[in-house]
Amino acid sequence: MNMYGDQRKTVTPRHVYLIAAAASVIAFIMYLVKLYTSSPETGQSSTVEEILFIGSGFAILLSFINLDLSIILFIFVAPLVVYSIPNLTFFFTYGDAYLIILTIVLFGRLLTRREKRPISTYLDRYIFAFVVLSLPSLAKSRDVSAGFREIIQTLEYLVFCYYLFVIVVRNRSILESVIHALIVCSAIISFYGIIQYFQLGGGDKRIEGTFAHFNAMGTFTGMMTTFVFNIAIAEKNKRTKFIFYLALALNVIALLLSFSRGAWIGTILGIIISAQIRGMVQFIKGFAVISVMFFILTYIAPPRYMGRLASVPKIEDPSSKSRLKQWRYATDAISEYPLTGVGLSNIMDYVYEKYNVQGIGEIHNLYLHIGSERGLPAMIVFISIFVAFYINIIKRIRRTKDPYFSTIYVALFSTLLAYGVLNFFAYQFIRGIALFFAMFLGLYPATMYIEENEPVKSEWVEMLSSLDMKRPPIKMGM
Repeated sequence: MNMYGDQRKTVTPRHVYLIAAAASVIAFIMYLVKLYTSSPETGQSSTVEEILFIGSGFAILLSFINLDLSIILFIFVAPLVVYSIPNLTFFFTYGDAYLIILTIVLFGRLLTRREKRPISTYLDRYIFAFVVLSLPSLAKSRDVSAGFREIIQTLEYLVFCYYLFVIVVRNRSILESVIHALIVCSAIISFYGIIQYFQLGGGDKRIEGTFAHFNAMGTFTGMMTTFVFNIAIAEKNKRTKFIFYLALALNVIALLLSFSRGAWIGTILGIIISAQIRGMVQFIKGFAVISVMFFILTYIAPPRYMGRLASVPKIEDPSSKSRLKQWRYATDAISEYPLTGVGLSNIMDYVYEKYNVQGIGEIHNLYLHIGSERGLPAMIVFISIFVAFYINIIKRIRRTKDPYFSTIYVALFSTLLAYGVLNFFAYQFIRGIALFFAMFLGLYPATMYIEENEPVKSEWVEMLSSLDMKRPPIKMGM
């Protein structure tokens, strides 16, 4: 018991594996049902929708009974972007709906003072400023419904999901369960993506997983590869370590099969930086050799398999040229409308009217996309969220002496570093992916709170003794 609430184990990693087993069985049943009962015209199955409806009812009931366990369930629901709630005039996923329900339940618990966890975090002012600075861009949106959708999604990610994890993840039992849930969920999604690859015929076919887009799948597996890598090498329990390494292998394979070059770059950088922080000199040397051999392989292997990786440094590649043009469109939009941008969901209209180019969709650079639609101030504040996180967590890594919490901080830092880097080449502030971004963002202040209020068990003190963790104070430079 501490001054902010009790330490009862309302959820444990065992619950995670029970949920994962149930989710796997349900997913397999849904796959078979969809395979044999889906409509040839729409590809949809009413039976699948009925299964999702029944599952939703159970999830809603659980949220009122055990909010902590509902957070674990939410982690498994969040990636299901391909499933939208039927009979609505707008696209609304089960993850969106469940997040709002959990937020309402949490708000009720806060009002009744059943949750006593402090809410304030170091990102409060940045999140508030970003939301406020986005509102003028809503007024300029030509499609009001699309503009409102952007604002609602911003609130979902940076307010609802972020603070949900900040507040609910309040002790080590919940924290460990969340970590296990993230890793097991990533393994299931990656395994599904690998199966999808063979169903598509192999070769250079790009997997989408449950995210409905290959770059989103690449972003997810890139983030999870970096996260699982850091957690797996520090795990002491042999059985759990095996599970984590199996998840890591599945994530790496799915990451490669996404053929998402930006995700590859971000993941490599995240792993190298985290290994450098840990003092894993031999690993960095070995990883560097493997990376060099892999890049050499891209020039001798059939283009059907390695063409996209070989095109990374080639400016003349059509995809690279397209991104450079998009970046120019975005900078032009920012120059013309520096304060509020062209308006939410207006960048496609702006590019068509000025350059007579159709189908631009979004700018393949998260920061420039936000700047072009929401204005330079909003873009600066959004970048400041990343900068504040990086600076704050680096200081925490240097100050933390406990290897258990140090491992989690390094994992969170490298994961969001990978996410931040890959978004120079993509726009991944979208459904499903942005929820995991908010989860990782919220886990940092939650972990700080736990470190300051809950002592670590003695067995964790030696958790990283097999690594080079007994080192001089960390130097962040390469």
